[in-house]
Amino acid sequence: EKIAEATASSREKIAEATVNSREKIASAYETSIVELKKQKIEMEAKYAVMLLKAQKLGKRQVKAFPKLRVSGSTISVRERLADFGNKLSKK
Repeated sequence: EKIAEATASSREKIAEATVNSREKIASAYETSIVELKKQKIEMEAKYAVMLLKAQKLGKRQVKAFPKLRVSGSTISVRERLADFGNKLSKK
């Protein structure tokens, strides 16, 4: 009888821990989506500013966009926007 009670108690604890971990994962997922969308908006604004500057200088297109430091490497703004688009489309 004690073994059955201990087993039932263990199952309840495991079920509760599973629910808690699923809630934490869902919360982290939502937070990451919001952060990605925020970063994408910021990058699009920077991109628009660069295009305006290029137009004021009389250039028809911008050939070399400034580079950004991302995770220890260098990437162009255009590539970073493409990455954001890919990440958001998957989610």
